[in-house]
Amino acid sequence: ATAASPAMAPAPPAAAGEALGEAALAAVRAVAAASEGLPLLFRSEIVGEVVTIDYPDGSGIFTVRILGYDEVNRWHKVHSGSLSFWDGEDFDDEVDLNAFYRSSRIKFHRSLSAIHRDRWDRQRTERHAQAELRARGAREKAREEKALLEVALSSSGA
Repeated sequence: ATAASPAMAPAPPAAAGEALGEAALAAVRAVAAASEGLPLLFRSEIVGEVVTIDYPDGSGIFTVRILGYDEVNRWHKVHSGSLSFWDGEDFDDEVDLNAFYRSSRIKFHRSLSAIHRDRWDRQRTERHAQAELRARGAREKAREEKALLEVALSSSGA
């Protein structure tokens, strides 16, 4: 079973808890507002990476794997997958890793240079594969045209 995310945890009991809940909500809003209008640092290229998140609402520090990226909302989907537990269970969450990174609330377990190097390596490999497919298609088309030309020449008696 998957527990609710730390950011979605139930608020503590009334009195002192209400003030903490308001402060936590204000902290989350402040982090999001700080990065509003700024260019995105991370999108789908960090899917699969492991990060440690210090949640701005004070719910704790958790290690999670990035599972996906929502282009519309610009949030990353994360899962603790036995890396961390919330109330003794794995949890899923959707977080604004760009805002968290700008406010020093996440730490990547691999260096950003290694992450970006791997991204460029994948893109280069994909470009080479696409170029090879285009070249293979062009060679096949040339062979077909040559075969048609030979048939046309042989049937015309030339």
